[in-house]
Amino acid sequence: MAKPKINRSVISHILKFFGFSQAPIRSIISILTLGIGIGVGYEEMVGIGTWHSLHPQIDKFNICFTPPSGCGSLVAQEIVKSKKSVYVQAYGLTSYAIIYQLKAAYNRGVIVKVILDGGNLSDNKSVIKELSDSGIEVYIDKMPGIAHNKIMIIDNKKVITGSFNFTNAADHRNAENLLLIEDSNTALIYLKNWVSRKKASIRSR
Repeated sequence: MAKPKINRSVISHILKFFGFSQAPIRSIISILTLGIGIGVGYEEMVGIGTWHSLHPQIDKFNICFTPPSGCGSLVAQEIVKSKKSVYVQAYGLTSYAIIYQLKAAYNRGVIVKVILDGGNLSDNKSVIKELSDSGIEVYIDKMPGIAHNKIMIIDNKKVITGSFNFTNAADHRNAENLLLIEDSNTALIYLKNWVSRKKASIRSR
């Protein structure tokens, strides 16, 4: 990105008009130059994000908080209701109720696919093996940092997301929030992101 230029002559004349002497004028111009430089540098450092526009009328959404515990059981119930597909992105996945229902959904013919953070290869091998042995496709996101999403896309019309990890700790020890969005347009946006992360992942067996 091109660095914006400051017209020092114009600024100098304006400051003189308001009674500033030459020394303060030089200081002010230097500060302005530095500020713009920092702003440009910050923009280049963090990158430019993209907002994804949602449908103006989301059909329905519900919110759960912990404490008290119980959000995990709500997630499990939504998996029980699934008829076609459950796509998961998870930083952690240790909740037995959720794991059990993912396997049960797969066994009744629902498409179940899971993307996990790479830390699970060392900290959560047993769950990866349990899911893989049941036939569920498990992928490890190759993000250089952490894959911190907590998302389920159910039947391409529901999205479960929030700070809530799909873990026992999130349900019984942490202060978390969980959001259930029932809207096919929103689900499509999340599904597109899921597909993009799958392409950047490796299959774990």
